[in-house]
Amino acid sequence: MPSEGVNKSASSLVNFCDLSVSAVRVLESFTPSLGTKRLTHDMIITASENTMNKTLDELRSLEELDQALSESTKRPVLLFKHSLTCPISTRAFQEFQTYLEAADSRVAYKLITVQTARQVSGSAADKLGVTHQSPQAILVRNGESVWSASHFDITSESLGRAISDAVISDPL
Repeated sequence: MPSEGVNKSASSLVNFCDLSVSAVRVLESFTPSLGTKRLTHDMIITASENTMNKTLDELRSLEELDQALSESTKRPVLLFKHSLTCPISTRAFQEFQTYLEAADSRVAYKLITVQTARQVSGSAADKLGVTHQSPQAILVRNGESVWSASHFDITSESLGRAISDAVISDPL
């Protein structure tokens, strides 16, 4: 069945996202057909500064995560967990960038880079009661996850709908 092969390939790519950086480099040397372009930490920050009008703040410490969760009592906070080595995460980050071009300014947007803030990433999953995924978008209100999506479910449209629903259901 053709769909079985597609599902198997998608599953392989999802597992690919969870590999260590060194394992990814080895795999890339054997799979040039993937055409993967890995985003570096600096590229992400540059993109956030240049194309998103400084609407995206990076969380690097547990204290910054706690501040973001506290901020969610005043306005929705969207956490975006990103892997620098995963092609699926690269695609999801591009969708996130597209959404941010016309983002609702009543929402705070936070980036967690899993390779450089692994403890923050794990703590966010634990505190919000969600299973760790990467890439992952988690919408937080009053310190609780009200919506989350991962991998191919992260699109500019799904982000827009979730944020619109959060703002409409709990006007700011």
